[in-house]
Amino acid sequence: MELRQLRYFAGVAIARNFSRAAEDLHVAQPALSRQVRALEVELGADLLVRTPRGVELTEAGRRLLGAVEQILGLVDGLGALVAETARSPSGRVVVGMSPSLVPVLADEMTKSVHSRYPEVEVELVEGLSMFLSEWVVRGRLDVAVFTDVGPMPRLDRTVVGEDEVVLVGAAETITGTGPLADGQGLTAAAGSPLVVTPGFWKMITDRLGGIDVVADHQIDSIVAVKKMVLRGECCSVMPSSFVHDEVGDESLRTRAFTPSIRRQIVAVTRTGRAWRPATEVVVAMTSAVLAEIRTPEPGGGGTS
Repeated sequence: MELRQLRYFAGVAIARNFSRAAEDLHVAQPALSRQVRALEVELGADLLVRTPRGVELTEAGRRLLGAVEQILGLVDGLGALVAETARSPSGRVVVGMSPSLVPVLADEMTKSVHSRYPEVEVELVEGLSMFLSEWVVRGRLDVAVFTDVGPMPRLDRTVVGEDEVVLVGAAETITGTGPLADGQGLTAAAGSPLVVTPGFWKMITDRLGGIDVVADHQIDSIVAVKKMVLRGECCSVMPSSFVHDEVGDESLRTRAFTPSIRRQIVAVTRTGRAWRPATEVVVAMTSAVLAEIRTPEPGGGGTS
């Protein structure tokens, strides 16, 4: 049994597709197939079953994948752990970040890392959490930062901060002041169409419990929704940090909910993969920057 065979098997098992795994592993597909088959012969068990949609794991394959991920995680981290023990953190860290965090976090975090650890290079990749988590599992990202969605297979989560979710709008599109206790208050406060992303709308409806309010539109792009809010075309529900600057210059106003609705922000890494010092630096700087972001006052027009 060779380490290469285990790595190839894990690549196919995670991608659920030989062609995609061959591309990720930079190996010809016939060679990949031969090595996986040789591993099956040596172990005396079928590990994968081909289907019209790709491949599926057998029970033996599922059990082996769990063990292989732990082995590869340890092996992949050995070189970095030995090399970086005696010197300052260094190397490239590929960080995935959700669209609601990029404008708030990316620039400050990157500058903070570069200022304190000049030998650490941060490469940023923007994407939705569902894609970021998959890319972490497949090894394309070292770490991803996004809103916590609960336990995820083959991934570990570290809480790095939290953020309040509020009603947002231009001064002329939000009525009243003070916190919003229920869906009816939300409807009354939104003096223009309510446009939200599906993710944050689900968060609001889950937290308010049986909210009898329907958003006018759902658009799966928080950046696009924010532009509409700034033009005075609608109100929305989004993280306060995402509109921090606009509330500060009074371009937008906010109204909070009571009890407050907060999202946890997590740094996600692949289970079993040892953290390099450079990755630890990036996660620590991410948490520090999030802690410095001040939450806008519920009435809007300033920060606290």
